[in-house]
This record gives sequence, structure tokens and C-alpha cells, in this order.
Amino acid sequence: MDTTVGFTVSAWVRPTDLSRDMTMVSQDGTGEPGFVLGYDAAAKKWKFTIPVGDVETLGEWKALADATVTADQWVLLTGLYDGTAGKLQLYVNSELKGEMVRRSTWKSYGALQIGRHMTGELTERLGLAENQHTGLIFG
Repeated sequence: MDTTVGFTVSAWVRPTDLSRDMTMVSQDGTGEPGFVLGYDAAAKKWKFTIPVGDVETLGEWKALADATVTADQWVLLTGLYDGTAGKLQLYVNSELKGEMVRRSTWKSYGALQIGRHMTGELTERLGLAENQHTGLIFG
């Protein structure tokens, strides 16, 4: 999927551990994932993020949900990217809960990941993943 044009990603999730970051759905990039739909443990919020570029540590555009996250509770997460407006939107249970304008674009052509994200070619070659999800995903 070309991450510079509009796309939507959605999954039913039920996390069991909220003590760490988790990725529900992502798409591989070369240095960074093209997008991440998941949980931000520091903010204690659902997130939909797209990195500034395909290079690690440059930052990310992040839509955080203004909603309470509860362990062991099913939630429908939907990340929507409007490529024309450059807007990320995050829906929780079909309600818009967060948005952010993306001010830089790059294309991610990697594989879709469910329950984790890969970063960089080395982690992909070694089969390593980051922010693995603990709980259930139904998409």
C-alpha cells in the first residue's frame, strides 16, 4: 500500500497488558514502519502514527485518542489517512477521538504486520519485531 495516498486500517483489539507500547497493525518500511496503529504506554492512549521519514529518530506525526484505555476490553480501532488533506484521524469504537496533520510524506511498500512492527532491514532479516501486542486482535 502506498502510504502517501489515502488509506484506512482497522482492527478489533483487546490488550491484556497496558504497561508497554503495543502495535496492533503496521506496515514495514526500510528504517521505520509506514504507519502504526496501536497503544502508547507513556501517554496511556490509543495511537495512529506515521513517521516523518523512513529514517529512525526523525519523529512522527501522531494522532492520540482522547479516550480511556482499559485492559481486557474489546475496542474497535480505526486509523484513517486522508492523503489529499494530509490528515491522520483515529477512531475508537467508530467515534473520532484524535487527529493530526501530516506535514511530510514518504512511501512505504513493505509487508503488513499484525500484532507487531518491524524497524529496519536488520530486524526484518533476523525476524525481530518491536512492540508486540499482548492480547487479542480480530481484523
